[in-house]
Amino acid sequence: MQSFFVFLILVSTITLQAQNNSNEIKGIVTSYGAPLPNANISIKGTSSGIQTDVNGKYQIEANPRDILVFSYVGMKPVEIIVEDVTRTLNIQLFAEVQELDEVTISKRKKITQEDLATDYYTDGSIINTDFGYLNPKLVGYELRIIDGKNLNTKAIDILDAIVEELPGITVRSREGVRYLFTSSVGSLRGGIPVAYELDGHIRKPENAPVQLDINKVVRIGIIPKDQAARRYGGIAAGGMVVINTFDIDHSSGQKENRPFDQIRLKNNIYSKDAIDETNVVKNSPTYFKKLLNSKNANEAYQVYENYVGNFNTNYSFLIDTYRCLSEKFKNERLSDKILTEHSKSFKEDPVAMKALAYVHQNNSKFKSANRLYKELFVMRPDYIQSYLDLANSYIEVEEYERSLQIYTRLNYLLDQGYFSAADSLKVITVLARDLNNLVTLHGNTMLSKDRKEKENTVEEDFTGTRLVFEWNDSEAEFELQFVNPEGRYFKMERSLFAVGNQIQEQNLMGYATEEFLIDDTNMNGTWQVNMKYLGNKKLKPSYLKAVVYYNYGTIAQYKETKVFKMQLKNVNQELFKIDNNDKRISLK
Repeated sequence: MQSFFVFLILVSTITLQAQNNSNEIKGIVTSYGAPLPNANISIKGTSSGIQTDVNGKYQIEANPRDILVFSYVGMKPVEIIVEDVTRTLNIQLFAEVQELDEVTISKRKKITQEDLATDYYTDGSIINTDFGYLNPKLVGYELRIIDGKNLNTKAIDILDAIVEELPGITVRSREGVRYLFTSSVGSLRGGIPVAYELDGHIRKPENAPVQLDINKVVRIGIIPKDQAARRYGGIAAGGMVVINTFDIDHSSGQKENRPFDQIRLKNNIYSKDAIDETNVVKNSPTYFKKLLNSKNANEAYQVYENYVGNFNTNYSFLIDTYRCLSEKFKNERLSDKILTEHSKSFKEDPVAMKALAYVHQNNSKFKSANRLYKELFVMRPDYIQSYLDLANSYIEVEEYERSLQIYTRLNYLLDQGYFSAADSLKVITVLARDLNNLVTLHGNTMLSKDRKEKENTVEEDFTGTRLVFEWNDSEAEFELQFVNPEGRYFKMERSLFAVGNQIQEQNLMGYATEEFLIDDTNMNGTWQVNMKYLGNKKLKPSYLKAVVYYNYGTIAQYKETKVFKMQLKNVNQELFKIDNNDKRISLK
């Protein structure tokens, strides 16, 4: 056990020498399908840069964690974080005016409070007040918004954190009480301090929420004094600071990341356009079709030998062959032979290694997956996902104490600010849920009563079906579509075009997870999950792992894991279905 602690300390504090080695990165920059000559590629924060040639091609050297900026006059720039495996980046640039054109030519639609409630967690400009949802574009006055993740969590209190973000806001003390003013002049001449609305509760200026945990803040809105006074009366004569926190939900009374909330509110009718597995196979490479059509393991292995000369550097080819031999024909000898022959290909590529670990989990080979996750942990000690994957893997091999140690170590590093941008709500939420679930289900077997009481956990507030998605390639872009039993859907898009800033933040942290919750109180019936792959700036496929926890947070909890190769682009594909009626999961 002592050696395990030493292992944790060494791995989590050193900087790998590999990260100091530069990568030679090449690719092509295009715009609307055509090569883009003279596009600029630079390393952010430095004077280093090059331009694409007449064919839109480029080649540049950069270190892991550098940020490459692709730009061209009149085009929207794209920023990509270099990783240890980054070798090829094919980039598309689009005109800056594209979004403006969409707004200009579209018909004006009346935006309702339901629309604003639905979009609260996807539109960072919406603030929830006691008088309804407000948006700077709709109110007709200067409503200033602060995103909670931009606040300095090390500030003295929430007042100082606000001051750091907005010019013209000041803090003054009077007789030991701290007040916030929306004008520096007003604060010096007496003036009227602002009042506060904290999750719907009104506070007088002298009762500022200085004890509020800044990490809990979702969003802050500053309403000017004249408009605030009209809404709230004399108490807000100096203005109103509206603070939304994660203590309550701000999207129509449900929990964030529960897709059925937006399904209920939006008129999204599923058009049944997702293709099934049979049609996916029709669009697969020739070798894959031959593997599936093989009559026995020897015939499948012969297909492998016929194609390996052309695909021996393509890890997805090796995984496809391995899965055919191990899953379809149950031939461990031949499937293991392939992994042995190409072990170097996986050990030198963490993206390939992670995909293989997914497959082992899918096949319940948890010890094999655990060995790979330990290697990934050593290769990528500055990736949050390395900690989460290893901790979850230790649960699968029933080493609960080690899982707890990994979770605890990650929590400590987050608190110490070790990971950049690590104040992301999603990371904190997933970590807290995983840790709490571990202690709830296995605390009695690994902890004494006193120690269990000391663990920082709370009673799980969610029971139902928990879906956790993870992808092996940080540059993978895709859409997930959740269709409810009534045929209405909610869509989550992960692309640079839709959520570029979020992707950059996730890549800086080394985080590649999304979770979705389907409440027990929601409608029963069959739910369907679809996926549309948008690409990864390379020619190789990406892999998506879906872990479905059923009866989550109860003693009856169990999970199923399924792995999907993302290769066919821009086509909606059916992944799996969930039946809430019989409490069983159907994964196709």
